[in-house]
Amino acid sequence: MKTMLCPECDFKIEVRHTRFPHFACPRCQCEIRISRNYLLCVRLFGTSLAFLTCYLVGLRGVSLVLSGAILSLIMSGILTILGLVIAPPTIEKHIQDGSLGLR
Repeated sequence: MKTMLCPECDFKIEVRHTRFPHFACPRCQCEIRISRNYLLCVRLFGTSLAFLTCYLVGLRGVSLVLSGAILSLIMSGILTILGLVIAPPTIEKHIQDGSLGLR
């Protein structure tokens, strides 16, 4: 099974170490985060699953949109947490938005 590793020191990151949107490596204190691509995929899958579920239940129109939006938040959160355990994501160095990541 794939493990989450710090990109700087290769320390094994456990689920209990993760925070959102970014967190420090327990060993080297480097600012790291879960890959943005991973989070995007999980959120898109959760949203698709939520709207499909609402549609299959029989909701249409405004009730489909409102219920789907609320359920997508819940599904995305659940899938993110389950994904950390079942299919650990890539951990990447956190770079502040608007910066080039240079030291």
